[in-house]
Amino acid sequence: MFIRPIAVSVACLVAGLAAMRLHAAEDGLRTVDAHRFGIVVRCPAAWKLTVWTRDNNAFVLGLPQEDGSPPGSVSCTLGIAPETLAAVEKQVTAERESQPEKAAANAKPADDKTPRRKRLQAQVTDISAEKFGAAQAKKLARRFDAEWQLVDARGRISFECQTSLISEGTLYTFRLVSDEEHFEAYRLDFQEMLQSAQFSAPETGLQQLDGGYWLQREFRFALRLPDGWRPAFGPDEKALLFATGKHRDTITDQLQISASAVQPLDLEKLRDTLPASITAADSHAKATCKIVAQGAGAALETMIETQPGETAVITLERRFKGTAHNYEIRVKCEAAEFKKQESALRKTLDSFREVAETPQKERF
Repeated sequence: MFIRPIAVSVACLVAGLAAMRLHAAEDGLRTVDAHRFGIVVRCPAAWKLTVWTRDNNAFVLGLPQEDGSPPGSVSCTLGIAPETLAAVEKQVTAERESQPEKAAANAKPADDKTPRRKRLQAQVTDISAEKFGAAQAKKLARRFDAEWQLVDARGRISFECQTSLISEGTLYTFRLVSDEEHFEAYRLDFQEMLQSAQFSAPETGLQQLDGGYWLQREFRFALRLPDGWRPAFGPDEKALLFATGKHRDTITDQLQISASAVQPLDLEKLRDTLPASITAADSHAKATCKIVAQGAGAALETMIETQPGETAVITLERRFKGTAHNYEIRVKCEAAEFKKQESALRKTLDSFREVAETPQKERF
């Protein structure tokens, strides 16, 4: 079982709950403060907070809907930023629409209960300085917008719209889902919420130390990142340390460290059995395992080469037992870039160490 960060004190929890509260104002709007995720917005007071700073969700808000309508919501999720929003547009426009009438001639006919999803638009445009302000327009530069019509198994119509923005090296995706009766009104509120957004750097839980090391403050481990790599907001709560390298439209080079409870690791057994498990899950993958030195101990090192889409990728993993936890370090890169940077990436993995002293005294 992977270990997730916990609150460091009751005071921090109280402060977080205070920040989470939605404070009504005279204009009928309330503040959703997900500052740890780098985002604060204003929204209508009637939108009910249902999820707050969990996994990669900055927030999810429930919307009032007509009786018998599908549930409505507004959400904000964080992800790994591509080089440009053109990658998001490409991904969305490549998705096959789930329209029964568009099924291939030799495909099994869809029954009447099959939900239908029809894309109405998808485009990247410049941020409006008039609506967002000159500073915000300069910082964010571009936005991606898409819209779909949804028809569920009961024939009920609803709409979904998405706006994606890149800030501080993080992809923010805002999404509105509403029944047909409320959609146009909610879309105006949704756009006003976007214009109210205040962005800052998301909290990574890391502290930079002397010697180019980054310390995970709660779990007390550190490592030195390769040149040009920077800490980033992790894609899920398993990522105790997450960092990104070169950004592309197809893949962003990334490093992730996760931890689990201390327990014995049979490295020899894993070395002999893991490659077959990997290739069984991905027939295109080539996997090799070996035991290597890791600090004063040993680690199982696994290299996986595969091509899930247009771009070939290489993943380098190490699993090992530490003093406080068991750890997994995973580096995933575009294949050509990995081969150029392999020496530096291995030095990064070798630099991992658990830290016992206070940050002020740590020197490497």
